[in-house]
Amino acid sequence: MADWLIQARRALIDPVVSSYGEQVIFPSGEEPGPPYGVAVVAQMKSVKGRWSRSGGDSTSWDRALKRLRAGELHYLGLDLIQLNGEARSSHYRHGIDIKVEVEPRPCELSRPRARTTRRPCRTC
Repeated sequence: MADWLIQARRALIDPVVSSYGEQVIFPSGEEPGPPYGVAVVAQMKSVKGRWSRSGGDSTSWDRALKRLRAGELHYLGLDLIQLNGEARSSHYRHGIDIKVEVEPRPCELSRPRARTTRRPCRTC
């Protein structure tokens, strides 16, 4: 899945980002970007159910992909958000989003895990 996300980013997100030049931001919070620019944001959901958000720059993206490969994430998405004249997310100018969601293993659904136990289950 991580390889698919890398290919999808290269084909869909990176060409658009390069066409915007200096009007691109990689926000980790709610900071505004340049008017009529774009924002690239990565969103994640850990296996513990915690959502987080980071900038979609290459360093943050590589860190998120590493977590996905390690099995630490149930969800990873990358959004290219077009901004309006007030440098906020535009409701009229749509962007691009790519995402993967990993289904939990049967053992994760059937029984709660103890916080101290890190052993893999025998059925998975």
